Amino acid sequence: MVERINLTAEQEGLKQRLQESFNLVREGNSAGGYGEAYNEAFNEMSELGFQLATSLTPPPVFTQEILNGADELTPADRAFYNDQHVVEHLLNYLEGDK
Repeated sequence: MVERINLTAEQEGLKQRLQESFNLVREGNSAGGYGEAYNEAFNEMSELGFQLATSLTPPPVFTQEILNGADELTPADRAFYNDQHVVEHLLNYLEGDK
């Protein structure tokens, strides 16, 4: 395990909200992943993931597998975070998990 990333109070707030949205999306995927509540949680997860990742200095490091799965998108693109696995990787990165 690598050392946990130090976050500002604002970033901690974003991370907490991101974790909550991510959990709702993960639960929604298990239940079929459709409906207004799921869509709202997914959109919020994507936006919060983008905001949090782009606020970090240095920026988060994503595995080659994550980058390859994103087609031509980069971590600087908001749409990069329209993927549950990308957000999961970001959350794990913040906790110091490889």
